[in-house]
Amino acid sequence: MRVTDNMRFQEATANTSQAAERVYMAEKRAATLNRVAKPSDDPAAYVSIAAKDATLSRLEGRKETLSRAQGDLELAESTLATVGDLVAKAREIAVDMASGDKTPSDRAVAAKQVTQLRQSLVALANAKGARGYLFSGTKTDTPAIDEVTGTFLGNDGLTNVEVADGVLAAANANGATAFTAAGGTDVVAELDNFAKALAANDVTGIQTSIDTMSASHAQVVSARADVGLSADRLRSAADVTTSALGIVMSSRASIAQIDPTVAYSALANATAIFDRDLAITKQILSMAASNAA
Repeated sequence: MRVTDNMRFQEATANTSQAAERVYMAEKRAATLNRVAKPSDDPAAYVSIAAKDATLSRLEGRKETLSRAQGDLELAESTLATVGDLVAKAREIAVDMASGDKTPSDRAVAAKQVTQLRQSLVALANAKGARGYLFSGTKTDTPAIDEVTGTFLGNDGLTNVEVADGVLAAANANGATAFTAAGGTDVVAELDNFAKALAANDVTGIQTSIDTMSASHAQVVSARADVGLSADRLRSAADVTTSALGIVMSSRASIAQIDPTVAYSALANATAIFDRDLAITKQILSMAASNAA
């Protein structure tokens, strides 16, 4: 191959190589629709994308935390609803057993029923959620109530989660106000007292239990309402966070991604240039072969 032909061939080869690189990049962008993969692609856009990625990470973490907390609060609310039903049943028994036509045997049977209600209530109070015991305050690794003594083992500490930048909201149920004298009545102790009064055929004690069971029921219902409000607050915060995620993701895409029509047009153009340069290279090789002959 003559010097002139060799130079032309080298130039054509270089052009073809560059064209192939452009096709590769165009194919990559068409496949991912990502126009900014590194700082040199667009320094300002790259910095903006990095900032939005940080925001997305923070919002996704918040959404996950809110979801877990919301789930626990919803479970706590449904649990308190069941507890309320148990206490209401205990009050029905108290009203029934306060009647003068009930025998000691009737009340002994009722005492066992109340004891079973008490055991069920304690089991519900010791329910666990995604983050530990639901009603133990910040002592989430400790059961709320001792099964034997009925002693409250938790605390009234609040766990907060971020619902917006710099804004916190309660994320746990207050077992102390739901089950103990902190809420007005020691619910488990009153159930124990009621069962003892029934077993002893103590009519006065049974009559007193009508009021204590009413107070206990009102206390549990109030606690349930508080938990429901907290769950609603977190649900709203989660909805807002989901919306914010969508907005930031859309904004990021507008900076980082290329329009599909533009991407596919660029790929077609790059491919056409590559085919042209490749044809030129082949032509030079063919001419050089003819000259050599």
